[in-house]
Amino acid sequence: MSSQNSEQARKEVHQWAVGHIESTVMKEARAVTKSRELQTMRKTVDKSMIDNFRFSALYERLSDMASTSLRIFQAFATSPRADKHTVRRQERTKLIVTSAALACLGEYSHANNLAKRVLGLYMYATGAQRQAIAVLSSLGLAESYSNIVSRNIARPRKPKAADTAQPGNELSQPTTADPTPPTQNQPTIITEAQTIPTATPPATAPIQRTGTLRQLSGSMRDMARAIASTGLYGVVYDNINIMFRNSEQVIGRHDSQENGTCATVFRLWKANIADLETTDFQKSFLDARPLRITDIIHTADESRQFKNNLVFTLLRLAVRFGGDGFKKFEGQLEKRQPVISKIDTHQTEIHPLPAWEIDESTIVGNAEVDNAIITELQLKNNMEEFWRRVRFLGGDQLSIAHLRALENIRAGHEAGYQGFFWGAWMPGLFHAKIADMHGFLVTHWGKPNAADRNPGCLAFHNTRLDRLPIVLSSLPPFRTSRDLVFVSLYARVLHCLLLVSKCKSLDEYICKTDSWEDFEAHGHAIYDQFMSASIVADLREHRAQCNPKVPPTEGDMVFENAVLFLRDAVISREFTDAIKAGDSGRVLLVLKIWALGFRGSGRTKYAYEMLHIIHNLTCVWPKPIRDIVMNNWLLNPTGKKNAFVEMDLVQEHLNFWIKNYYRAHGANASWEWLELVAPCVQALRDLANGMNDALGDDQGMRHAPADLTEDIKTLMVSLLEHGVYIIKKGRVLDDDDPLVKDIISVGLQQLMDSSKSPLIEYNENFKRLQRRRRKQAVVIPSFTSGLEPTMPAAPPAHGLETGAADVVSGQDLEEEPVESELALVLDEVTNGAAEPTLTREDAGDVALDMDIPQYVDYGDCDVSSGSEDGDDDDEP
Repeated sequence: MSSQNSEQARKEVHQWAVGHIESTVMKEARAVTKSRELQTMRKTVDKSMIDNFRFSALYERLSDMASTSLRIFQAFATSPRADKHTVRRQERTKLIVTSAALACLGEYSHANNLAKRVLGLYMYATGAQRQAIAVLSSLGLAESYSNIVSRNIARPRKPKAADTAQPGNELSQPTTADPTPPTQNQPTIITEAQTIPTATPPATAPIQRTGTLRQLSGSMRDMARAIASTGLYGVVYDNINIMFRNSEQVIGRHDSQENGTCATVFRLWKANIADLETTDFQKSFLDARPLRITDIIHTADESRQFKNNLVFTLLRLAVRFGGDGFKKFEGQLEKRQPVISKIDTHQTEIHPLPAWEIDESTIVGNAEVDNAIITELQLKNNMEEFWRRVRFLGGDQLSIAHLRALENIRAGHEAGYQGFFWGAWMPGLFHAKIADMHGFLVTHWGKPNAADRNPGCLAFHNTRLDRLPIVLSSLPPFRTSRDLVFVSLYARVLHCLLLVSKCKSLDEYICKTDSWEDFEAHGHAIYDQFMSASIVADLREHRAQCNPKVPPTEGDMVFENAVLFLRDAVISREFTDAIKAGDSGRVLLVLKIWALGFRGSGRTKYAYEMLHIIHNLTCVWPKPIRDIVMNNWLLNPTGKKNAFVEMDLVQEHLNFWIKNYYRAHGANASWEWLELVAPCVQALRDLANGMNDALGDDQGMRHAPADLTEDIKTLMVSLLEHGVYIIKKGRVLDDDDPLVKDIISVGLQQLMDSSKSPLIEYNENFKRLQRRRRKQAVVIPSFTSGLEPTMPAAPPAHGLETGAADVVSGQDLEEEPVESELALVLDEVTNGAAEPTLTREDAGDVALDMDIPQYVDYGDCDVSSGSEDGDDDDEP
């Protein structure tokens, strides 16, 4: 308007323009609200809603539906020099504009709460305190804490005449994960304490909660049931120990540790439902031959393959920890890496189940756990006789031993579900890794105060690295032991590389070695000269021939121990790398070695478990079941290359977050809360990571990789100074510092050399189980079709159900009792004896990628410190 017009005219035109814009903005707000794209009352709060939430997508939709309003917000946030801003600054401006518009739309109608609910979940997922959530809720950025955890019940009210459903785009469509279509009725909020009027839905209708967390938990449980309904699923479970604390201890109220169980469902990879018939599974078991020693010991081809695998492990370590100069070998290393049976890279669908207050440390407890799994997944609703399909259950050694005990106890006595003939028990490889590291620590620790008289032992290296003291009578955490063993391994590999190449430094080696062929030849030389058990045997034999009355002039105890250390450590590292690569063939070769090594290092229960694994994969399971197990005992939660992990590690990882991050505190700490939050853990973690990545501010829980350069250099200098890998004839240890056992040779000898060897005992018990399975069980319909365990309410004092004593003693109904290794193993199982092992105390002990250091700050983890219910003040 021209300045020549009167001031009054200009004011009137300005007021008209402002009013017009105001009216336009109100129409746009009403249009956005009527579209229901920002509303959640007619949507299911599930993982799809969370995954599809993008500020960039909302910005584009608001630009179409509320262009005028967004231009106004844009004007508020754009400076005159905005054209000179970086792309990142411009994207940040869009984020601020979108956030402000969403907050205003949320105030226009509390029904526009999509962004607030997602951001509220994000705050909860990242461990924000209740006070911080309340502040953001007051600012209109997130929903209140009361709404997040509310347990109020929503009931539909009759729709208005003009209330019709509006079509929406991809942001407003219900997800296919929810089996129940969304209601078109406007919900009214009532509390559980109130009486539900007669207008409520029939009693058979499912109860719908208004709390965001409860809705998410319900949808996640529905997704797990949907996967289970296909029959192509596996379950891994593990115990979870929760410490419930009371701030003030009075009579009847004190701190207590309670034991429960958590489980996770995952979709099977490369599985066909036609291959899961239990009739074929049972026939293969009954026709299977006994386990042979040739099934355990590597064949000639396997020996060559395994040697090549270990050589490449040496080369990988040299490339990774040798410095930048070794990067020139990376391409050839990846190209030539041996592959046996590799799982295709894919992302595994993981769905945690609710936590149950069931102690699975007993045989009865494991039956109850499986009953809880069946009830939760509603298997009977999908297939009346669901046990006619093979089910895949995984867990640690104790859990699998309990399942086998149930199978042995009920063989010939129970049929159908109660017979437990339907299960393919999948071993937890993470716990096998823990057992290996435990045995390694005990075998190679050495005498702590031997100092430089035993310069190759772990105790000496721990001292040289100035790390916290370790006492074997009080075992350290798994990660502490693993890191110590592996950093010592890295130094030994690089030191031996210099010895075989006759170079004085790694820089000199890089300058002199350019071809891959020379580099690979040096790896083979390390294996032949410093990893051969035959060299150790020869040295020890020559020393044994010396006159015992004078100091020996043959053999070298330090060198012998160092050779066995390097061999055992490289095998442990090969197992770690094979798992990350998802190569089940390489994993199986290591397990065959561990079938002997565990026995030699005193890990008897895991040695017995290895016999079961090898036997099942060799000749007990039919080939389709064998292939399914080999394709699914390793999971890939991220879908990235070299990111496979053990299935029991996934469960341990989830248990850590449940126990330390998402459990309630104070009076609200209960199993009811854990049952609610456990199914949400994976979704909450994905939400937190995705939001951090999208907003470009992911500080995460990882810190920069530890620089091991000085540690490795220190140990390399120590190895050189003391000539650990140079034979010095006559070098001996202290009398009270025993030689390191060749655990593989000792294990083989123990497996074979006796009138009643463990292998013979294993096969006798296997044949006995075959005979029992061939017997026709008495079928009682209520037991066969029901889900309640047939265990007695009060087991006998010795902890066994009816018939279990026959299994423990190795006694069939018509046979004499046999004292066996299995009897000792099952005695520990039935009596709940827990073998001491390496602990898992923090995030690093259960990290999915343990080659990346991690930390967790628990300063703001009391997200559940308040009441679990309250007024749903964000609803209209």
